[in-house]
Amino acid sequence: MEILKSLLKKWQIEEEKIHAFVHDSGANIKKAIGCSRFTSIKCTLHLLQLVVKDCLNPLENFIKKIRDIVHHFCKSIPSCNKLYEAENKLNIPRKKLIIENTTRWNSMFMMCQKLNELKSAVILILPEINYNVELTENDWETLSQIISLLNPIFIVTKELEKEKSGLSSVLPMIMSLKSFYIKKISCEIEKKEIESCRKILLDSIDSIITRFEFIEDHPAYLISTILEPRFNKKSILENKMFQKAKKLLYDEYYDLNEILSENKKEEEIKDQVVVKEDNNVYDFWNHIEAKISSNIKGKIQIKDEVDSFLKDSLGYNKFSDELVYWKAKEKEYPVLAQLTRNYLGIPLSSSASERLFSESGNIVTEKRNRLNPEKVNMLVFLNKNLK
Repeated sequence: MEILKSLLKKWQIEEEKIHAFVHDSGANIKKAIGCSRFTSIKCTLHLLQLVVKDCLNPLENFIKKIRDIVHHFCKSIPSCNKLYEAENKLNIPRKKLIIENTTRWNSMFMMCQKLNELKSAVILILPEINYNVELTENDWETLSQIISLLNPIFIVTKELEKEKSGLSSVLPMIMSLKSFYIKKISCEIEKKEIESCRKILLDSIDSIITRFEFIEDHPAYLISTILEPRFNKKSILENKMFQKAKKLLYDEYYDLNEILSENKKEEEIKDQVVVKEDNNVYDFWNHIEAKISSNIKGKIQIKDEVDSFLKDSLGYNKFSDELVYWKAKEKEYPVLAQLTRNYLGIPLSSSASERLFSESGNIVTEKRNRLNPEKVNMLVFLNKNLK
């Protein structure tokens, strides 16, 4: 925790301005954030990749076979050239196989997908290159089923890794993913699936439920979702979650409204003890009446603004920008607009920092290996913020 505080001090970031810490599932990071007062947000993309890993664990030997074949074609120039010749012979658009990279999201899925796309070319040349690993028809069927079952996670990951994606997208997408797999396993057609792929399907459901169970009760996820104009309807969230999110929003609204009210002179006057002007005598009942009146007015204001927002007919689509919406509605929903700054700005993953690591590798090259750390920090900062 002391290291975190020293980093905040170094970057001149006030602790009061921090709404949440986004982190991976490392035990040391979780413990550090757990000991602090900050809201803990697990990296959604990292959790999704752990779901994929959970699903493919039973097929470890099969995945190793796939990985070995792809590695061979990527490392052997003669085999790679023969693959290109086979593609030309079969009139297949020229494509390259992708080697799995454990630090990149979806690399396992993309490796399997590319191999499956080049199935006919690979089958044609495998006997020619005398490679000691072969893929049977059953193996190709398993590969095809794996791709089909993991494709929804791939789509969700691609959507969530966008730089503008925030915490508000997580709950609806994970619920949709879970619902998809539950419906898929219940379909009659799934009874014809090969056993290993049915196991993947069941493991997918179990892993999603286990690893993402916490988001259904996490205040930050619930409030950010209900503040997102595209997702603030009962049809998006289950009724129990919607009611809980609504209650949390009321509470947050009330607390923020109290703080904002204290900054206004007229509101401060309402909280003062009521004194009769004629004889300067304290009147207990007038004071109580004024407090009750102020409280009732505050509750009516809360109910009006929150309920009005939840009933708002948005007509939003997937390309809409929630921040543009809130900028336009700032005067209509003044307190809620303030709340969105605390919640809709929370990133759902650490992918932005991962991109910075990659960018650092592009800046510090073999020909620029004598840059001092301070200059590297400045160049990375400018590269990120001047785009």
